[in-house]
Amino acid sequence: MQLREANPIPKTIDVEKRQITFLASNADLDRQDEKILPTAYEKSLPGFMKNPVILAGHKSRLDNGEPSVVGKAVKIWTTKDGLFVTVQFAETELAQDYWQLYRDGFMKAVSVGFIGKKSHSQVEDGETVLVHDEVELLEVSLVAIPANRAALAKSKAAKLAFVEGKKQERFEEQYLNEVRAEYAAQGRDFDVECLEFAEYLLRCDWENGDPFLPPDDSESKNDNEPDYANRFRKDSA
Repeated sequence: MQLREANPIPKTIDVEKRQITFLASNADLDRQDEKILPTAYEKSLPGFMKNPVILAGHKSRLDNGEPSVVGKAVKIWTTKDGLFVTVQFAETELAQDYWQLYRDGFMKAVSVGFIGKKSHSQVEDGETVLVHDEVELLEVSLVAIPANRAALAKSKAAKLAFVEGKKQERFEEQYLNEVRAEYAAQGRDFDVECLEFAEYLLRCDWENGDPFLPPDDSESKNDNEPDYANRFRKDSA
């Protein structure tokens, strides 16, 4: 899953309804020399609104195991300026903390989590830029610190590391799309928790054995579940 922060300034605050409208994403160039067209989100918005959770910091659960949901999107739409979302804050203790921080201006940033589906490259000011033409919006999060483009190192070593990172990101994106397709073929939803699980598997050290899954035997295996272990071992070989 890729993450993007946009203009962090809330557009409107309705204190009575405990709602804030944000510009969640726009077409500005980000720190990775990428941009997302506002129209890129449009196909995925109906699916997103089936489970329109607003998370705290891109986490499906907090470190203590409790849910990190702080609200829901009551409205989400696109214009030529970007992706807008109206957030209804929940009545939980965690959500109350976030509501007060955003209402009083101590926090302002939001971030989107998405999977890229279609893109193209173009040259802008002599630099090659990746433009996302279609993405699948997975979640919107409230975050404390948005990305700082100036923090990207310009040294040769940093640029090489950045290129390798982008290659790995493309591999992970392709694999996650394959897993998503498996779920769709089985008529199952690929939700945020499924995505988090798949991303965890990508970070596992498969060369030294299966880090946590039970032995692969006929009694414990569920034939209706995708065989993540074998797929990831094959891809990492």
